[in-house]
Amino acid sequence: MSHYIGTKSSCEDYNEKVSNQLGFKGSITARWSDVRRHPEKSLFSVIAHASITPDEGANLKLVETLTPDWNETDPSEV
Repeated sequence: MSHYIGTKSSCEDYNEKVSNQLGFKGSITARWSDVRRHPEKSLFSVIAHASITPDEGANLKLVETLTPDWNETDPSEV
């Protein structure tokens, strides 16, 4: 699953754009995706829609998959 990576505000703006274009009004589905925070870095991600692109200047990087470091590990498993 592809994701866009960027700042919190850029990811939230993209999520709002997709939600509005898909007509999510909040009765059942309020938004396209949850914005995820990287557990250690100042990065955020949002699921990329196949046909809706970010606004020009959004500074979002498209990646095919999130790297394993996006998933927090339980300290007892290390």
